[in-house]
Amino acid sequence: MVVRDASGKTISSESGIPITPFLGFVTLNLYVSDDGTAFSETREYEVSVKFIDDSTTSAKIEVKGMPDVFGSPEPLQPESGVMTATVFGIENRDVVGKRETLGKDGTNDAHFRVRFTTISVVDQITIRNVDGANAMWDTVPGNGAWAIAVFQDDKLKNRADGSVQFTVEGDTTLDLWVADNGAVSGGKTRFEVIIKFNDGTTFREIASPGTPEVEASVEDILSA
Repeated sequence: MVVRDASGKTISSESGIPITPFLGFVTLNLYVSDDGTAFSETREYEVSVKFIDDSTTSAKIEVKGMPDVFGSPEPLQPESGVMTATVFGIENRDVVGKRETLGKDGTNDAHFRVRFTTISVVDQITIRNVDGANAMWDTVPGNGAWAIAVFQDDKLKNRADGSVQFTVEGDTTLDLWVADNGAVSGGKTRFEVIIKFNDGTTFREIASPGTPEVEASVEDILSA
């Protein structure tokens, strides 16, 4: 234990605390080391003081444990510059076909989701295989790659030609839908999601498998 007076001066030593005269009252600050369990939960402690005339006094105090002091942890959010990506597989939605332009083709699409935190403008999105079956989708018109339908809060973000350019501010979740060429449903291919911003920043992440979401039939969003 380390004992300091009101000015912050240490008055204790390895052999204990010397006789400390005072008049009226005195303020002493006590410091003890925690072995990892002392303050892990709320406990009551008793502090005793012995005087030179052999009289003693004591008082009890309740010290809150660390979980109570700091409260419940907030849900984890992606740090700035970090992206998470998930592939849910084929789901009950048809918004794109096997072409560069948007529009349903009568076949349910594959669903990806990304989450990141940044303030910028999304300029381009690409999904491509890193192993397994060859596959690539993007939002770049005129290059022959099949389209990605991009939704934020269930609102389509693509322009008429399939490209994107929209502002994101803070914690952002995007749902990405693509027409499967067999690579997603085959279940043996890993995919990388790449998002480029107009400030030159690029986020990329390998998509982790997720449990397909169950949703009611949705109204047609795009016409063929």
